[in-house]
Amino acid sequence: MLVVKLTPRFIAEHLLCPEGKTRIEMCCAETPGLYIEVRATSERQRTYYLRDKDVNGKTCHQKVGRMIDLSLADARKQARALRVEITLGADPRGQATAQKGVLTFSEFVE
Repeated sequence: MLVVKLTPRFIAEHLLCPEGKTRIEMCCAETPGLYIEVRATSERQRTYYLRDKDVNGKTCHQKVGRMIDLSLADARKQARALRVEITLGADPRGQATAQKGVLTFSEFVE
C-alpha cells in the first residue's frame, strides 16, 4: 500500500500495475481511506474504494466507483460522504447484503 498525492496527471502517467503483481493499491494522501485499485488483468479499469472500520473494528472496503465513471474530485466527495454515513452508524455493506435477500416479484409469485 503506497500513499501518494493523487492528481489526475499522476493517475494518467504513473498508475500501472508492476510486472509480477496481480494488483496494487494507491492510497490518497489528501482523503483518508480513499484508494485506487489497479489490476494487472485490466489496468485501464481502475476502481476507487474507501477503506474504513465497522462498529466491530473490522476493516471494510466499500466500492466508491470506477474511474471511467467518476473523476478524482467526485470520488473524493463520495468517499467523504460515505465516511460521514459510516461515522453516523450506517452500514452500506450490510444494506447491500440485505437488499440481495429481498424477494423479486416473480420469486414471490412462485
